[in-house]
Amino acid sequence: MKVRRIAVLTVAASVACWPAHAQQAEPPLRPAAYDRDQHRAQVNENAIFLMGGPLGQSDIAYATDIANVVNDGFNLRVLPVVGAAAVQNVKDVLFLRGVDLAITDAATLSELKRSNEAGPGLERQITYVSVLYAQEVHILARPGIETIQDLAGKRVNFDIAGSGSALHLPRLFAKLGLEINPTNISQIDAIEKMQRGDLDATACVCAIPVAAFQGLATNSRFRFLAVPYDAASADDFLPARISADDYPSLVSPESAVETTATTSVLISFNWQPNTPRYVRTAKFVDAFFSKFQALMQQPRQPGWRTVNLAAKLPGWERFAPAVTWLGNNERMRKDEIQSEFGKFAAERGFHSGEPLPDKDSALFREFLQQRLEVLRPLFRSRRRRSGACLDQSMNQIWARSRACCDGWRHRLREINNTRRLHTRPKHPTLSGCNMAPRRLLRFF
Repeated sequence: MKVRRIAVLTVAASVACWPAHAQQAEPPLRPAAYDRDQHRAQVNENAIFLMGGPLGQSDIAYATDIANVVNDGFNLRVLPVVGAAAVQNVKDVLFLRGVDLAITDAATLSELKRSNEAGPGLERQITYVSVLYAQEVHILARPGIETIQDLAGKRVNFDIAGSGSALHLPRLFAKLGLEINPTNISQIDAIEKMQRGDLDATACVCAIPVAAFQGLATNSRFRFLAVPYDAASADDFLPARISADDYPSLVSPESAVETTATTSVLISFNWQPNTPRYVRTAKFVDAFFSKFQALMQQPRQPGWRTVNLAAKLPGWERFAPAVTWLGNNERMRKDEIQSEFGKFAAERGFHSGEPLPDKDSALFREFLQQRLEVLRPLFRSRRRRSGACLDQSMNQIWARSRACCDGWRHRLREINNTRRLHTRPKHPTLSGCNMAPRRLLRFF
């Protein structure tokens, strides 16, 4: 009996203690409630829609490069959109809901401004973020066609409707007095038709390299045709070249193809300050400019290494946050170059307490020469593009810049402009134009 009573008391004590242990245990964690509206707002708050171009051409590849470099999760997300290219991209920025930015070209902006095709006062509705890379005129023809004059009466493709090619190239042929049978299809489809013999040539105003042309084999016997330079179009098109470096299977190393080129431009709608779209675009501008060095690295498109972010587009207003960013960067770069010159002078025996020599001194010329020597191998590697004009124009630049009030920066800027669009030695662009360079050497 005593043993049974002890057992009962033990069980009772255990049962009495169990609730106390249960109360001390932590309750299981529950996932936070999913707020669909909050998630939707977060996804859309910093999303930027960037109109690129058709598949198989360069603009959509450049737009994709921008997205890959700039994207930062929910903080900033760029969505590249396959578009109809230059003309339609401008209209999409103006009228298509949700589009924030687009890639177009300077010649298209000028023509739409003249014609009012996109409405009057276009220069007040559109701002530009940056002048970008060059876009060369490509005319690719089947075997047996040697010159552009041979295309008279032939079937020629001018890229898809709404593209800059469809706007500019028919006028080029009209100026040359050539009547052709035009069509408007993509470059990928045009190559297929040329291979079947259903099309004689395809043309586009596109940045090098055009993916649809790169895939052609040497035995296709297709060839690029030279495009004559028209001085009357100098505001929009300048001389350029297509070389074997660009298309090894289509251009022989001994003979580059003379052509013309305009420049691409990254544009935005002219949003009112402090509106959500303005703030979102300003955030993009800061990321795009701040991370631009990453765009110049492999495996990005080669044209990024030719872009001068400080280049201006005459007749158009730059997006205000872009102006602010470039102004701040200009001051930082000026301080950086002054610091480099200070170190250079110290190596030549100047003490930190002494005033630095002025910008017309022999020491400063030696400093500039040292900077140029670093890039001279790059100049030589592009000798085929610019011929002997480089050394001649550099000497001209050196002489002209001596009288400049801010000669040391002016020299570097003009030496940069020497590379713009492979201009000929006596072409007026040597004195400095705002067209995007084809092989710009970035001093700063």
